Parts: sequence; structure tokens; C-alpha cells
Amino acid sequence: MQDYENTTPEGNTGPVFSVLIADPHLVVAETICAILIEKRDCTAKGVDSLEAAIAASAQESYDLFLYDCSLPGCYGLDRLKHIVAAFPDTAVVLFGTCGDPVFLTSAMKSGLRGYVPKSLPLNSFLPTVDLLMAGELFLPSEVVRTMGALGSPGPVKTGMLKDIERRILGMIDAGLSNSEIGLELATSENQIKMKLRTLYSKIGANNRIHAVRIARELGEL
Repeated sequence: MQDYENTTPEGNTGPVFSVLIADPHLVVAETICAILIEKRDCTAKGVDSLEAAIAASAQESYDLFLYDCSLPGCYGLDRLKHIVAAFPDTAVVLFGTCGDPVFLTSAMKSGLRGYVPKSLPLNSFLPTVDLLMAGELFLPSEVVRTMGALGSPGPVKTGMLKDIERRILGMIDAGLSNSEIGLELATSENQIKMKLRTLYSKIGANNRIHAVRIARELGEL
């Protein structure tokens, strides 16, 4: 199995993060590794089984583990909990075509950091990796909306939002402008705008009002 690594000039502190990708088709995992290394300051390793991923993590720590849910031995919530436990210091993210909102609701509550569909275009995939590496959760907007619509008995709460994000959305809902929110939180208007951009990307919102509506559907407000 080929192990791709980013080469850095002498004096550089080295790659910023490391990624492990498990896909039943090794060429797919290695292609994604090559793209990540070309576009981001990281190391990446591709494997074709869960056993190989666990063996790799025993030799080296990884910041992000993307695994295809169609890998043998990876199906179901119990297996997901086992995988999350096997990678305690790694952000574990599903990668593939397993976007069932009922399953993902339980999976996120069990420690999964997100779900990245293989259909996600490259210009969205790379910012999504950045978001995950910043410690955020990620779900596609259509999955988020479906999870919010399930709400029986009551809205589904995924825990996607940080307390500060809920506070900002609450103030938007109360009619405050970005500058007024900045004053309330003792920060700049630009900082509020940056937090909102991250929030929009996380929940698939187009603007402030849309973000409030999605957050309410998710039970986060």
C-alpha cells in the first residue's frame, strides 16, 4: 500500500495534519490522498480495510479518519461505536453513500464527527476537511434538513453547534445586527462574520435567517 507524504522545504515545521482513508477500492483512497497532499499541508495514507486502518493507527497517530461504510465489518451502529473507540484521538468521519438520517442521528451522538458523501465536489470536499480539522462537525445540508424534519417526538438534536454559535443565532433571532452582536460578545463585527461563515458551511445555510431556521429545525435553538 502506497503511503503518500508531503515534502516540506528545509526549516518548515512540517505537515499541519494527518489523514487516514479507508476505502474498499485502494486506488480511490490513494487518489484522495494525493489530492489532499497536493492541495493541503498534510500527510495521508490510504488503506483498503478496517483491519489495515487499525494497524496503521497503531504505528502512527492520525488527526482524521475517513472510512467508507461499505467496508466489510463496518456496517451498523454497534460497529461504528467500535470504530470510534478504536480511534480515540482521531476525528472519525463516514465517507461514502450511507446518508441515512436516522442512522446518522444516532452515529453523531455516538462520537462520529461527520458524514462526507462521495458525491461531494472537490471544491466543497477540501473546505469540508478544513472544517473538520478545525474541530467542527459536518453533515451535508440536505441530511441536516431531513434530520430536523424527522422530529418525532420533537426535533432531532445533533449537538452540531457550539454554545457561542447558539448565542449568536439567538441574537440574530432577536433582531440584532452583526455589529450589535459583536458589542454584546466584546468582539469585532469581522469576527462575527467569520463565525457565521463557518456556521453556514457547517449546517448548509445561505444567510442569517436561513441559519436560524435550520438551527431551530435541529432543536439547537
